Order: sequence, then C-alpha cells, then structure tokens
Amino acid sequence: MGKSLNSGITWSDVTYLLLGLEGIHECRVELTVLTGGGPGLNSLDYTISAWVPTVEAHQTKTIAVVRGSWPDRTHPTFDNCIFNAAYQLDREIGRNYEQKEITI
Repeated sequence: MGKSLNSGITWSDVTYLLLGLEGIHECRVELTVLTGGGPGLNSLDYTISAWVPTVEAHQTKTIAVVRGSWPDRTHPTFDNCIFNAAYQLDREIGRNYEQKEITI
C-alpha cells in the first residue's frame, strides 16, 4: 500500500475548529459539500457559513459565507482546504461585527 499524503491537518482538527468558531461567535457553522462542475469533472464545491437563529419561525441571519472548490493549487487535501476555509470564515465573521459604543 502506498503512503497517503499527510498535510498535518485531520478531520478532527476541522471539527474542533468549527466547534470553536460556534462557541466564540455564538453562532452555528454549517458546511455543505456538493460534487462540482459537470459530468466527468472530479471536483467538490463547498460552502461554509455562519448563522444565528432569529425570532421569526424558521428564519436565520447569515453572518458570513465562504465558498470554494477543491482540488486547487493551494491545498493538498480536502480536510486541509476546509480547515483553511474555516479560518477564512472566522475573518469574514470578524469583518461583519458591528462596532458599537460601550455605555456605562
């Protein structure tokens, strides 16, 4: 058997990062994966989003969304790709925070 390419990132790392983002930002993080392109193309399209439920029934407020496709030139494995997308999602969430004055 051949050795598999090890990027140092595992699905456990991805899971802990997503759980951490949910805890820090008090939101839900959702990862969706679809086969990409068309027939004969070996790619995966992903969307990773952060959202919070709203008062209205079955409504949510999306905080940030990151989309991409794999394979790409940057990430050797899919778990590495999703791990980096989660960090990009964290940066997007940070950009979307509203700055409010602190009142005492």
